[in-house]
Amino acid sequence: IASELDNITAVATAIEEELKNEEGYPTIYPTWRLKERMKTVGVCLVLALNIGTDPPDIHKPNPCATLQCWLDPKSISRAKARERIGERLEQQYARWQQRA
Repeated sequence: IASELDNITAVATAIEEELKNEEGYPTIYPTWRLKERMKTVGVCLVLALNIGTDPPDIHKPNPCATLQCWLDPKSISRAKARERIGERLEQQYARWQQRA
């Protein structure tokens, strides 16, 4: 039994030595990476905008940026602003991802 353990230890050591990189550290291969490429077939854009309501713990400087997606949300109603910001984000994404 001792000789079998020595053989197993020797094989494990040899494998470990083979897996070391130039610096002598073990090479780590990510297990999360897929072997085959997958295509994104759908995208969901989720928006949670509280237009006109600032977070309670944030103090905005004056003057500060007011445009969201190059639109002033205070110039139109909140519902319309949410809709237009969503549309503009969708257009931007479609422009970035030609096949979207």
